[in-house]
Amino acid sequence: MAKQLFEKFEGHELTDTMLDDAAKLLTDNYGIWGQDPTNSTNTLKIGKLGSRVKLTKTRLRIQYLPAGASCSYVRVLVDGRLVGNAVLTPWPSALFAIMQKRLWKHRQFSYVKEAKLRGSINSEDTSGVVSSADTKFFVDHTEPLKALARVR
Repeated sequence: MAKQLFEKFEGHELTDTMLDDAAKLLTDNYGIWGQDPTNSTNTLKIGKLGSRVKLTKTRLRIQYLPAGASCSYVRVLVDGRLVGNAVLTPWPSALFAIMQKRLWKHRQFSYVKEAKLRGSINSEDTSGVVSSADTKFFVDHTEPLKALARVR
């Protein structure tokens, strides 16, 4: 029987090895850059069409677990091997929306600078989305969806 271990860490507790493992898990399993399904004139050069979505430990730390932020990291190990993880932020949606609107002009990453706020918390959006940002990240999830279908 496989041993499953669920662990939670505060952002400041993460080691470089843990960040390397988390970034590798995403890079190896997240998906492939896909085409813009809207056929818009997307000028962002985020990833090469057909190549794997990549994440480094540095980008993971800076963009998802920034110093001073109240963030947590949860991971799942099966027989000592990392098989799942998540970054948790306790910010309430309303506070997050206020922060989005006030800090939006200070965004330092191009994909965030050019993103458009979406959701009912930001406008009269009736799509069912509460709060999100359209970053124009177009990822082909065919590969992970096939893997998911195999295990179901």
